[in-house]
Amino acid sequence: MITIGNVVEVCNIINEASSKLTMIIGEQVELRLITPALPGIEYNQQVITKMDREIMIHTILHSVCEQYMISIANLRGPSKLQSYCDARKSSALILHTHVVDMTDSEIGALLNMDRTTALYNRNQAEDLMLLNDNFSTLYNRILKRIKKALANNG
Repeated sequence: MITIGNVVEVCNIINEASSKLTMIIGEQVELRLITPALPGIEYNQQVITKMDREIMIHTILHSVCEQYMISIANLRGPSKLQSYCDARKSSALILHTHVVDMTDSEIGALLNMDRTTALYNRNQAEDLMLLNDNFSTLYNRILKRIKKALANNG
């Protein structure tokens, strides 16, 4: 039996399982929680309001930009500089795993790309988390920035 410490870990495990199933089956597989993720809390208490969702999106994008020392315009721009591309990949994965019901189309619209590019970026980020220590270190620093920013604003 595995003890899971928080909802983020659950989401990461589900996303990893989705990716592995996609590779095995050869078709896109997306797993989602359909029951409350936090024991003892009713579902309606877990629903994030539109305002909370917008704050979370804003916090994620700004935390990514701070970590990579780029602007929102750079994040949304067409440049192929490695730091910009990595920032887009991190953004796509964090938005997908930390914003309730965020679709690849919505992620694409935020990052100025189509949904398939958003999906590709997310998949690339998942791979880099496993294969590239530098990427995973920066990704985890971004998550810490987000947590700190939300704690300060909450």
